[in-house]
Amino acid sequence: MNYPYEINAFKPLELKLGIKSSLSNIKKSLSLIFFLWKSNNEIFEIAYSESFTDQEENEALKIKDEHLDSIVEYLEDYVDEVDSDILSVIINEDNIFSAQIESLIVAFELIWRVAIFEFENNDIPYNAERQKQGGKKVRYRKKIKYTRYMDHLDLLISNNNDLVKCLYKWLIEEPSEDEEAENTLVKFFTMISDDALYRLRKSETEQLIFNMSGVYQKASEEDSVQLKDYTENLGSLRILNSSIKEGLNYYIVPRGRRYAKKDEIVNEDLAKYSLRTGSLNKLFNIDRSLYADSKETVMDEEQTSNASDGLRTPLQKIYYGAPGTGKSFQVVQLIKEKEKQFEGEDINQLKNVFRTTIYPEYSYNDFIGNIMPVVKDGSITYEFEPGVFTRALKYAYDNRESNVYMIIEEMSRGNISSIFGDVFQLLDRNDEGKSEYGLNNELIANEIYCMNGENEIGDNKIYLPSNFSILGTVNTSDQNVFVMDNAFKRRFEFEYVSTEETLDNGSKINDFTFKYAGRDIKWLEFYKTLNDYIVDKAELSEDKQVGQFFIKGISKEGIYDEDANTNLIKNKLLQYLWSDVNEMIFDSESKIFKENFKSFSQIYNGFVNNEEVFNFSI
Repeated sequence: MNYPYEINAFKPLELKLGIKSSLSNIKKSLSLIFFLWKSNNEIFEIAYSESFTDQEENEALKIKDEHLDSIVEYLEDYVDEVDSDILSVIINEDNIFSAQIESLIVAFELIWRVAIFEFENNDIPYNAERQKQGGKKVRYRKKIKYTRYMDHLDLLISNNNDLVKCLYKWLIEEPSEDEEAENTLVKFFTMISDDALYRLRKSETEQLIFNMSGVYQKASEEDSVQLKDYTENLGSLRILNSSIKEGLNYYIVPRGRRYAKKDEIVNEDLAKYSLRTGSLNKLFNIDRSLYADSKETVMDEEQTSNASDGLRTPLQKIYYGAPGTGKSFQVVQLIKEKEKQFEGEDINQLKNVFRTTIYPEYSYNDFIGNIMPVVKDGSITYEFEPGVFTRALKYAYDNRESNVYMIIEEMSRGNISSIFGDVFQLLDRNDEGKSEYGLNNELIANEIYCMNGENEIGDNKIYLPSNFSILGTVNTSDQNVFVMDNAFKRRFEFEYVSTEETLDNGSKINDFTFKYAGRDIKWLEFYKTLNDYIVDKAELSEDKQVGQFFIKGISKEGIYDEDANTNLIKNKLLQYLWSDVNEMIFDSESKIFKENFKSFSQIYNGFVNNEEVFNFSI
């Protein structure tokens, strides 16, 4: 049937209210965005930029020649004597080439909503332009995807050459002499931006989120409105202040250090417009539960699982069991289950997966980070070198649309409470998946909120976001190294991985053979017999058993190498059984190895000489 296409399910838009997004000459950018669209047959997506190295050896952007030519051709119908060389210089100085993409997103996606900005290379994270490379700025090639507000603007200026000429004045940064055209365009851009959200911090503990409806209402009642953050304007608020000072709001103008309505605007008229603007807040706040019942009836089991596995369900889980039971394998399988889009890929190569292994000397400085000496220009300075946890946390903050996994192997081999240190406080999560309690840690905060070497939000409080999961493994045979305290344990879900055989879709895994006493022995049969002996005859606990992956069979071109796997048994398994298991058995008749083998060297040589060294039948 020819039914309409269903609405796409997009991830929630990040408001980016806390980044240092600065833009000037916004009128120029708005006009250029329109001219690019109009001169390219109003297409949806335009890859408009190309890279070059500027005089200061920065990686910079400039307009592609074909797009410059199309803009010149379009403008020649409205403007006399368009000099393409001069226009090229003017255009290449614009924000859409020089600014960081995050500032473009805040301005043109979140405030004016005329276009979506993306990197041509989708693998580049949005924060990549913050950091300099070798002391030089870098800008990556970008593309624009347009919204229907371009059609609104096009409808407004249809058959009105004066409005096109006014936009051209904006582009070349010259004042427009046509006051009517100027006011018409300013009013249009004011109206399409009035629903944008802004954050203003009144104090360290108090903030408000508002849109222009609240500004207009206050301006119609009071002499002035305060739009300055108590420390520093950030995000969309910073761009709002710039745009008003630039004359890009129809109703509000600067007045001293505050803002007020224009003198020609009548209080009553502004109050009415404020109410009309505010009423849209209600209409845009759609209750999506109205559609839930009908949609659930057509969702299959996999879709329902994917929907519940969203960013609001972070994991804090530890797999524990005897050595070789496949705890790390279980971690990988869990991530694959959550990240079905990466099926077939090596999980360890994904940018959103971070891994570390604990050892007895492993410390907070390794895990969180350490202040290290750095030589710069012949002088020694000290900088914070982030550890793997801080790097993972920063990636989670910078990529809220992605689940981020911090994998910690062998957690019982170090003092894990000391390794986490003050970050331990963040492990309690609220219903939304975020840390219930924040933590003041200046070093970590400066790292995860860093832009151009500065803390972009001016706050030292950190949290674990809802897209940040912690997965760990514990080898129960190592519990005597460092014991986890109960306070740490209760903040994690523990899942036991038994020594029972694991199958892959019904097929055996790691089913290799090795040579023992002149016979071919199946590893899967052997390890089960060994485990039964350890528990039943030697009367030791399960954590002294081995899992089916304690020895991982070596294969060549899909065929197991029996000689290589025999060497693994000789060099790895015998040593473990001698030092970690046999020494724990006090009954001589229940020892793992036959009584006539008095030393490890005798056992080793006996195995090499095809003798029966084990005290149980195989």
